[in-house]
Amino acid sequence: MGKAEEYIIEISKMERHDLLKLWENHYKDDFDYSFWKKGKVLEYVVLRAFDIERKGCVTYPYDVFMSV
Repeated sequence: MGKAEEYIIEISKMERHDLLKLWENHYKDDFDYSFWKKGKVLEYVVLRAFDIERKGCVTYPYDVFMSV
């Protein structure tokens, strides 16, 4: 399993509160980047937020399509 698949599995478990906590924690000096590499937290948090709000169709890792 590749890292992208691991990110998808992990972020899919998270709900709104978990995403906010992850986003806040990644700014801390002691954030453990052993799993989430720098730059990947924002990428996956944004996509998961769209997914949770059900306003779009999200295809990991990059494509986001908004339904109107």
